[in-house]
Amino acid sequence: MRFAAGRNLLLTAVGADTAISVENLWISGRLDATIGSANAGHSQSLVLQGLRLTPATIDATPTVRIRAAAGTQSTHAVTLYQSHVLEPATSAVARAAVRMESFYGGSATLSLQENQIMAASGGVALIADSPGASLYVQRNRIGRFRPATPTSAGLFIDMAPTAPGSIARVHRNQIFRFGVGTQAIARNAGFELNLLNNSIARNQNGIVLTREGSALGGRIANNIVAFQSACGLDYQSSGVSATADYNLYHDNLANRCSGAPTGAHDVLGNPGFVGGQDLRILPPSAAINAGNNADQPAIVIVVPIATPDYDSRSGRSGGIADIGAHEYSADASFIHQGSAANTSGNLTTIAPPPFPLFSFDALQFSSYGREAWMPALPPAADAHLGLWWDGSAWTIFRQTTGLGPAMPLGRRFQVLLDLDSNVSYVHSATATDISGNSTRLDRSGLNATPSALPIVSQRYNPNDVFNNSSIGVWYDGSRWRIFNQQPTLGLPPAMPEGASFNVLVPNPLFATGHHAFRSELAIATFSRFLDHPLLNDTACAHPFVTASYNPNNVYVPSALVIGRNVRADDGRTAWFIERGDGAQIPADAAFHVYVDPQQSRRCREELVFADEFD
Repeated sequence: MRFAAGRNLLLTAVGADTAISVENLWISGRLDATIGSANAGHSQSLVLQGLRLTPATIDATPTVRIRAAAGTQSTHAVTLYQSHVLEPATSAVARAAVRMESFYGGSATLSLQENQIMAASGGVALIADSPGASLYVQRNRIGRFRPATPTSAGLFIDMAPTAPGSIARVHRNQIFRFGVGTQAIARNAGFELNLLNNSIARNQNGIVLTREGSALGGRIANNIVAFQSACGLDYQSSGVSATADYNLYHDNLANRCSGAPTGAHDVLGNPGFVGGQDLRILPPSAAINAGNNADQPAIVIVVPIATPDYDSRSGRSGGIADIGAHEYSADASFIHQGSAANTSGNLTTIAPPPFPLFSFDALQFSSYGREAWMPALPPAADAHLGLWWDGSAWTIFRQTTGLGPAMPLGRRFQVLLDLDSNVSYVHSATATDISGNSTRLDRSGLNATPSALPIVSQRYNPNDVFNNSSIGVWYDGSRWRIFNQQPTLGLPPAMPEGASFNVLVPNPLFATGHHAFRSELAIATFSRFLDHPLLNDTACAHPFVTASYNPNNVYVPSALVIGRNVRADDGRTAWFIERGDGAQIPADAAFHVYVDPQQSRRCREELVFADEFD
């Protein structure tokens, strides 16, 4: 839903056991919320997810302001999650874009997770005086379009004298172009700051810690602190006892100031950022394999996988943590465009990206369909396609039982190489796992997991078997299966022995809802529009789609294409799924959708895409 320009949103959560959740709103104004009550037996929660706040002008009031009600003694929790705050590029007003205040008392939890905050002046301010307050700032991108100003702070944490035993966990954030990247002030007894695996760059000062009451303890580790015009790490007063080690310093006027300690394992070297506003790292970054695994941010996991990074990817190089918000990964998705130079007969040869592709890669691909500027479906959109390694390169081909119809020129595809962030493997159908039109998958992460969201693509290798059918996935009660779709007339084609598929199993720590999700719609439609933070307003995102028979037992007997077009309800341009044969998608049909998070991050960081032109 999109509010009219200039409209603000006011929320109040002050009653007994009140829970408010607001999702997927576009607000061209401000959000102001009040939470808490004077009754210590009450509890309140406020969850804000998938918001986009784009005020045309700003004043002294933050774009997002959340504060405890006067006299609050209740247990209250606030979460801002997967949201965008995009302020005008310049402002003379010195205040934070997002401000959370938990005054008075009670038990407070303030959490910012996976947000993108581009501020006019300051970024985020968290202020608490609740005993035992818990603050979580994890996997956020907090920055400014313009260079730093002395009065601004990217992340400002102020723990009041009445908040003993409080802890702030600041993990895997990008913070750039502020007067101070991260500033924490301890005015109470027993404040602990855990500042782990952050990338803090191009500020005037990187990290500034100040004690005004009792000691400020905690751990400062695995952080990149680079390109500060003044100081990298500054302990401004005695009594700051947080230990510091395994931090990378580069091109700061001074790396450490005012008695800030030198860690025995600190690194001096270039972090190798991708770009000015893209703080991912590329070889030969000095941050790769230079961190401390024991200082990895602690998170709750449901399966034994490596701790994820800012992009929610669990890649490792050599089993040693990298310093900074990102673990280096060569994962990538890219566009392949068919042309006369790379298309011959029924196939088009994939031109590799700036890294090689090998015969053992388990690629995924999706086909482009119609767009606002191209209202007709492309030629052969209804063709069933697969991947084939021709001995030296990967190709996308039209399925037949022999040399088939030509691949039309100009077809556009998105291709994903997923190396280490999710499980990717090749499944070949055998006599023991084939049943009629399906083949049973047997894999950890899929077995007995109906919530899994497998993505599949057909391939000709390694058994040189065609399977000229549209496919989907189905959970049979204990195992996932790949099946040939039931056509409108007749029986579904039997699954050939030896038919092979690339299977991607999205990391279960983040599915559903992060970069993989299930899309359903109760009504029949020609275009299934998708709504997701990694797709919305992101013209150069790369989604990959597989039809799912679950949960409503509906076939979609066609090749699928993806595209972008204008939504009738709000006039916005959005991603959608469509049938390649041009027929309607049946009511209650379901799809698994995977969105490459790195590509979406890259896309949003390139300002040329701000107006959605690709």
